[in-house]
Amino acid sequence: MPIAVGAHIARHVLCAIIAGSITASGISPVSAADVAHLEGGKLSAIWALPFAGLLLSIAVLPL
Repeated sequence: MPIAVGAHIARHVLCAIIAGSITASGISPVSAADVAHLEGGKLSAIWALPFAGLLLSIAVLPL
């Protein structure tokens, strides 16, 4: 079996595991509606740190 085919199968298996985990955990759009609403204008600047870290990792890690 060529490496590309093996990687393709592994990706499908991983996606199936993730989809099954999400389904089994009960996460759904209906449960998302029950979450408390956050007002963006009332959030402090500290809430931007995870997003800034994500952008920084995208910019730096490929180097």
